[in-house]
Amino acid sequence: MPKLLGQLFDGPLDIIGDVHGEIDALHSLLKHLGYSQHGEHPQGRRLVFLGDLCDRGPDSPAVIRFVQHVVERELAQCLLGNHEINLLRNAPKNGNGWFFERDHDRQQSRYINSAPASEQQRSTTNAFFATLPLTLQRDDLRLVHAAWLPEQIKVVASSAGLHDVLGLYRHYEKQTEAHVTATGLKLAVEAERRRYGELLLDANASMPLLPALGLYDETYQMNNPVRVLTSGVEQRTAKP
Repeated sequence: MPKLLGQLFDGPLDIIGDVHGEIDALHSLLKHLGYSQHGEHPQGRRLVFLGDLCDRGPDSPAVIRFVQHVVERELAQCLLGNHEINLLRNAPKNGNGWFFERDHDRQQSRYINSAPASEQQRSTTNAFFATLPLTLQRDDLRLVHAAWLPEQIKVVASSAGLHDVLGLYRHYEKQTEAHVTATGLKLAVEAERRRYGELLLDANASMPLLPALGLYDETYQMNNPVRVLTSGVEQRTAKP
């Protein structure tokens, strides 16, 4: 089973944030840092990727192939970001159309230069992402994609029997759905959406504060440790 709270490499590291499909920029950076094209460093340094390898950029499949290659050779480590979680969930989002057989981005003339994934690449990509942890740490360093919250780390650590990230995500999603249904919050959100639905799709609309929808979004985010660690803290605002 993959460890969702992983042990970080010892020794000197080069830590790389969101690559987002920019394979040429990644190779340029690695060359600047002294790495070979295969991810080896003459001084024994190793790479750590902080997630969001994919989406928006021109060649997400190439970035993922490279990172998987160096991770499997133990030249690098990688943790999960929210963009990897979206693909594991099979959730279409702005910028990840390249991954789906039916590219929702290309249909709207967005990211039209993004290289598409083949059926085999979709399978191997999700298999690789499923092996990655949510965090990496050692005595002097802690790494996470979005937010290191000790209470959320404890929740993950104590989630007995939930060793895979997708199972963990769905467990807390199901709990949240049961909560918002039992408390009547879901019905209140549906009422707000019926009243303001068209305005919610208009980026230029002047919106009132929607208290039910705000509480729903905050609850959905903050009750799921996978969401918090990979996409951060959400809180309601006092003004629209």
